[in-house]
Amino acid sequence: MIEHAKAKSSAQVVLITRDIEDCTFDMEFDLAINWFTSFGYDSDQSSKRCLERLYSALKPGGRLVMEIMNGQWLLNNLSATEKIVQTFDMTYGTVRDVNYVTADGIWHIMDRTYDYSGSQSHSSFAMRVLTADALTNWLHDAGFQSVDIFGSDERPLTNSDPRMHVVAVR
Repeated sequence: MIEHAKAKSSAQVVLITRDIEDCTFDMEFDLAINWFTSFGYDSDQSSKRCLERLYSALKPGGRLVMEIMNGQWLLNNLSATEKIVQTFDMTYGTVRDVNYVTADGIWHIMDRTYDYSGSQSHSSFAMRVLTADALTNWLHDAGFQSVDIFGSDERPLTNSDPRMHVVAVR
């Protein structure tokens, strides 16, 4: 994504990829992008610290743009006892995902099995999924002044939108 952006950009921009845990920027950027569910894989405390670091990195009026799963959609469409199984044929083999939420409805668990030419491997991970209201509260707690959340095609978010597009302004 970064290489594509560099190739397409005609403006003088600095594009950086870095683990947020290693970031100590202070009001240096106009824009921070956290795209395709790159948030929520750590503890709540660590995730909140991530938002605080992103806030600190932005200049006044700077924007954080996020694209993440809509927690309300997940809660409405997947119960704690229900599982969604998906199989994807990829160029390197087959991926089988089992998705479900925990009983408290706040964690999305994915068990993934890879089949590479008959050789299987397995991974599992959990991701904190927030509703729009919860994410707005976390962003305000981190210092962001305004938060707008949209659904598909930048229209107002509804419970039928599986993804949220978030714009938070310092």
